Amino acid sequence: MVLGPSVDETEAKLLLPDPQTNGGLLIALAPTALKEVQTILQDMGIEYTATIGECTAAKEKRIYID
Repeated sequence: MVLGPSVDETEAKLLLPDPQTNGGLLIALAPTALKEVQTILQDMGIEYTATIGECTAAKEKRIYID
C-alpha cells in the first residue's frame, strides 16, 4: 500500500479494511455450477459461500423478496 505524505498510516490502516470499502465477492453463475464453485472456493480457504438470490425472467415488478 502506498500512501500520500499527508496520510496518517495508522489511521489509514484502521479505515481501509472497512467492510464497506472492501466487502465480499459477488458471483453470478448457473445453478448447476453452484456446488462445484462452492467446493473450489472452500478449498481456497473461503468459508462463506452462501447463495443470496437468483436471477429470473423479468416480471411486472423488478424486485421480489420472498
